[in-house]
This record gives sequence, structure tokens and C-alpha cells, in this order.
Amino acid sequence: MTFEASSPSDVALVHPLTAPANVTIQLPGSKSLTNRALLCAALAEGRSQLSGVLFADDTRAMLHAVSGVGAQLEIDESANTVAVTGTDPRVTTPTAHVDADQSGTTSRFILPALGLSPGRSVVDGSAQLRGRPFGPLIDALRSVGVRVDELGEPGYLPVSVTGPTRGGSVELPG
Repeated sequence: MTFEASSPSDVALVHPLTAPANVTIQLPGSKSLTNRALLCAALAEGRSQLSGVLFADDTRAMLHAVSGVGAQLEIDESANTVAVTGTDPRVTTPTAHVDADQSGTTSRFILPALGLSPGRSVVDGSAQLRGRPFGPLIDALRSVGVRVDELGEPGYLPVSVTGPTRGGSVELPG
């Protein structure tokens, strides 16, 4: 279909297509999917090639976080790709200072990942992120043996995390 209107107040005429459309659409990457893929690749053995990566503030925070757990990154922003060589934090014992900036996804995903390691790491963020509650996640990590020390107000960032987790089941409110 095609639309014709000479100004916003005009009536738009819709003309049906006479043949199937032949178009290619390149959708932008997803912040949510990019952050999940980066963390999965960082914790996986070997090398993962991610394409369609969205480069934004939140995903840059996750790139910083996964490099903090020991993943090796080869970033090509012009091609929207990241090659990630993963690492096992249970073996490499990373000690990281993760600045999640304003990224709630990064901070909430990296805390349990850091709980896999016997090393002590700190997760912090912007003043805006420090105002978001983390109590249920902190309680869940503690329930599986991760040491979490609040370095400011209880239930909020910054926190230090020291594992390893003993594992088990946890429930978190959705």
C-alpha cells in the first residue's frame, strides 16, 4: 500500500500494492537482548560472536561489567558486533569494580554472576541507580551462600559480593 497526503490535515489515500513488496528492513538491536547475550557469552566457554548488537549507555555498562568478570572482548561498533571469549568466574576468581552507571539490567544481572566467584567484587552505579531497591536480590543471593555487604544504605547499591554460591533455589518477586 502507498499513502499520499500533502499536509497533515489532508485525507490520506491508500493505494493497494499491485505486487508483493520487495523491501529490506534493518531493525536496530535490542538493549535487553544485547545485555543478556553479552552476559551469557561472557560466562560460556570458548568464543561467541554477537551480531546486531545495540551500542547504548546500558550496553556499554554491561560491556564494562563482563570484562570485569574476565571476559575478553573484541568490539566493532561500525559492524554492530562483539566477539566474546568467555571465562568461568568459579575458576578465574575475578575481583571487579563494576560501575553499572544507570543500567538496572546490568546491575541486577552481574550481581549473581559475581556471586559465582570466591573473589570480592563491588557493584555500584549512578545516584539514580543507587535509589533503586535491591533488597530482594540481595536476600536471594545471601540465601544461597553469597556474602553481600551493603556499602551504603541497606538494600541499595553500592554492594560488595563474595562467593562462591552454594547453589539452591530462590524466589524473587516479579
